[in-house]
Amino acid sequence: IQDIAHLPGKVSMVYYWIRDFGFSMHDTEDIVSAIDRETPGKSFHAGAYTLNRDRDYFILGQSSFDWEDVNLSATDISCRLWAHDYDMIKMQAPVEIDTSAENAMFDLSKLVFPIIVRKWEIGDKITPLGMDRGKKVSDLLGDLKVPLIKKKQVLVMVSGEDIAWVVGYRISDRFKIDERTKEVLYFKKTQ
Repeated sequence: IQDIAHLPGKVSMVYYWIRDFGFSMHDTEDIVSAIDRETPGKSFHAGAYTLNRDRDYFILGQSSFDWEDVNLSATDISCRLWAHDYDMIKMQAPVEIDTSAENAMFDLSKLVFPIIVRKWEIGDKITPLGMDRGKKVSDLLGDLKVPLIKKKQVLVMVSGEDIAWVVGYRISDRFKIDERTKEVLYFKKTQ
């Protein structure tokens, strides 16, 4: 955004960049105005696309995110999962903990099958790793400064009645590996 703010002819330049996504010159003028007014969080829509002004960047993405819930049974272990390209691997403890936010490791005995992977919903709560109280998923995503356009694409993994994982961000403390863990269910991103 700072680079765009100081460009001569910025309206024309921004229009040149976004016109193929259905944005008009009028939209572009509004977008440049949001740069000048320093309005974070503002979104602009054109057909199938949304342009979101985050803190320091514009993020362009599809306006809608279609997702059909995925039900995973215990027989799905050791399979590749859904469109996010995760491998689901069963391991014997002890294991070296993967601390990457995009991957997740769970105490297999604490999970209730089937587990469901779905879009997060308003009111969803998780007890993030290291905490003893629940937190709304919306607040967690806000704390992590997840851009608005990416929030629409966030998935949660539900075990029983509890959210075990905000996929790619945080696991629940209730399902963590501890000294009593015998088997681990590991979700590893393949890319």
